[in-house]
Amino acid sequence: MDRKMSSNDRNPRKLLKSKWILFRISALILGLVFAFVCAEVLARLIFPDYLIRAGTERNFFCDFDPILGWRHKSNFSAQHERYGFSVYVHHNQYGIRGPDTITTDKPPKKKRCLVLGDSSAWGFGANQDEVFTDPKCHKSEDVELINFSVSGYGTDQELLHYERLGESFQADSVALVVTLDNDFGNNLSAREYGYSKPYFTLDGDSLVLHTEQIRPPYAKRFRDFWRTRLVIVNYLDAVFRSAKTQRKIKTKSTAKTNADALLTYDDLPEEYLESVKLTARIIKRLQEKTKAQGREFFVVFVPSKNHIENLAERNHPLAAPLAAELQALGIEYREPYFIFLEKRKKGHDLFNPWEDHLNASGHLLFAKVFVEDSTINAVKNLYSK
Repeated sequence: MDRKMSSNDRNPRKLLKSKWILFRISALILGLVFAFVCAEVLARLIFPDYLIRAGTERNFFCDFDPILGWRHKSNFSAQHERYGFSVYVHHNQYGIRGPDTITTDKPPKKKRCLVLGDSSAWGFGANQDEVFTDPKCHKSEDVELINFSVSGYGTDQELLHYERLGESFQADSVALVVTLDNDFGNNLSAREYGYSKPYFTLDGDSLVLHTEQIRPPYAKRFRDFWRTRLVIVNYLDAVFRSAKTQRKIKTKSTAKTNADALLTYDDLPEEYLESVKLTARIIKRLQEKTKAQGREFFVVFVPSKNHIENLAERNHPLAAPLAAELQALGIEYREPYFIFLEKRKKGHDLFNPWEDHLNASGHLLFAKVFVEDSTINAVKNLYSK
């Protein structure tokens, strides 16, 4: 018994030292937490109108969705900062990038068009009033454009998004904006940009939806919860992100050769070529949905920046094959590539300098495809003329 007690009580100094170290570590942690809370309270008092500074748009502007993969947050505003730009973004009560005055009822004496798309139509890198769907950009008194686009969506998610939300809005027409550079790959994938997503496969000519693979990104949600709610965390994250962006800009060369920049049909992965038929079938399903509601439907192609910047005489190599599929299905499409090419040849910059999305001038030109009759007639069903 004495031997056992002696064994338990040996090295009392080491035990005391261990407790003292544990106490100091606990005190340090509590002190840091207290200091952080004080700093957060002070920051909110000094900057009561601080606007969240967002990085990756799916992290900051979106929440997890068990069907769509991700969806826009409602009633959310932030300053979007990436690739050297800083632009204002606001989502209204419906999670739509647009004014809070939008309602499901169509305004009297106006034609309403619902626009579905990905980051190109959402307005990546453009201020709120610079996006082609904003009245200050398109300046049409006769047409209202409602931006249902969500950054990162494929055509599959755009169809499901319309079924969930778009059908409840009164509208005269629905437009699907297709980004030829990435939509075909998006439509084949069960995971994009680090997030799981729905996808369709073809069973003959029938579409089969797959959603069983969608899982919440718990680690990203935990991280983004703090980055979008705490001023100190958001500010420090924005400072670090800005420094990282500046380093990239300084080291990135703007020189590109045609061989580096231009895509040819032979450059494309074989699965992209197979995806043309799948994408066309998804678009056909969307057309059938809109037709059942008495709405017009059309597709708009996004001009490929690499091809425009290199003054290529054609758009992305999958533009014509997709156009042929759409024509066979009786679906109208609009190809603005050549009016963009004409502007670029005259020296106009239409894209953001450090990435592939439209700038303010590009959005002004793109808006004409929706609201200006002469432009619409010039770009409609172009490959079949």
